[in-house]
Amino acid sequence: MSNLQWHARQALAILNIAEGEQLKKTYVSSYITLRSFEEIIDAYSAKEGLHFHDKFTVTAWEHRIEWMRIHRKDLLCDWKLLVELYSLISTGRDTDNECSISKMMKIVNRHLKMLIEDYDF
Repeated sequence: MSNLQWHARQALAILNIAEGEQLKKTYVSSYITLRSFEEIIDAYSAKEGLHFHDKFTVTAWEHRIEWMRIHRKDLLCDWKLLVELYSLISTGRDTDNECSISKMMKIVNRHLKMLIEDYDF
């Protein structure tokens, strides 16, 4: 199994956990959804031989964001939206957590489907 496939499968497994938590109406699903998106980013970058979690343990996010800024602006735009929604949910400033978590999951699902279609697995 390639690194890309491993990250894609991790993203799917993590998203399934988030969906289960959403059904229980827990806000933890928003955090788990962020983790799933992280795996999607790592899957795309692994295709280029990059492994942020291994090479840059402390500064991995700086490198992911820089990579997205150069190579995948679509991922960066959605990452920013996901972080904004997560921030609203986790700090209690969101009046409709279910709606925001649902938005987050739709974004991640869309990218996961594109990843699977792009690399045909």
